[in-house]
Amino acid sequence: MLRQVASGFQAAGLILGIPSLLAVVFFGGSAILLWRMTPEVSSGPHAGPSLVNYLVDGARVLGKIFGFFGAVGQAVFTILACLALVVLLFAVLCFFTGRGLHDQAAWARIVAMLISAVTLLIAALGILSTRRIPGLILFGPFAAASGYALLALLRR
Repeated sequence: MLRQVASGFQAAGLILGIPSLLAVVFFGGSAILLWRMTPEVSSGPHAGPSLVNYLVDGARVLGKIFGFFGAVGQAVFTILACLALVVLLFAVLCFFTGRGLHDQAAWARIVAMLISAVTLLIAALGILSTRRIPGLILFGPFAAASGYALLALLRR
């Protein structure tokens, strides 16, 4: 039973880790690219009211509006990169927990119990907070897998 749980943790680490690694590279690279492409703000005084100065002022206003949209996009990419990094770190934790369970390490057993207990709690809350059939379909497999993992980890 414990080998199945260890293989499950390793598989979960790989299933979560590979896409989140790609997401970190994409979103992080995009955020850095947007940060480097941000133009410097130039504010030069103009000589007086003329048509050219009005056009320049209008272009500055449009530039500030589009700069705001660029800043929002940069913030979204940065937040998504941070979230993908957190998922990647969790995937690495799951993978090495599975490796530790294969080697019969005590720390891996404790970490696996904590992860399984939290997953079981989240799945149970998801089942209880939704309607019967959709909740069971969405959260039931997670509850069953984490319950099985807890049973296998506590059995020894």
